[in-house]
Amino acid sequence: MPSKLLTIRGEVFEGCNPVVVARIPTADGTNLVRGDLNGSSGQEIEFSIYDLDGDTPGTAIHTGTLNKTAVIFDTLQTDGYWDSEDEFGYNFRHMVTSSQLAGDGHRSRIEYGASTSSFGAAKWVAEIDIVGRKDATQ
Repeated sequence: MPSKLLTIRGEVFEGCNPVVVARIPTADGTNLVRGDLNGSSGQEIEFSIYDLDGDTPGTAIHTGTLNKTAVIFDTLQTDGYWDSEDEFGYNFRHMVTSSQLAGDGHRSRIEYGASTSSFGAAKWVAEIDIVGRKDATQ
């Protein structure tokens, strides 16, 4: 059974590296853990970044893979990245390089996907509005 699609939204100043955090559930109501993922060479999570306000919003401007041990946590994290969303925490964290994102005034969409052993495909999305700085010294 495929998982529901989870969407995370936020904004970041142009030139900053945003950190996407999320609590990724599985179809049975538990949280995704490293052992749920399968694939070769530990590169189980694929991602594609789109410029939704660009000339070709359906064409990825960047694609890549993430090692599950670097971005998936087996226990929920409640450090400063979570910023009091709730008391439970997150199990996914990915720092995106600003050069991979669209420019000022554009919205970037990052689509993540992984194959799980028991639940089929897991999919989640982050949409990030890129905001220009009024003063370059800020």
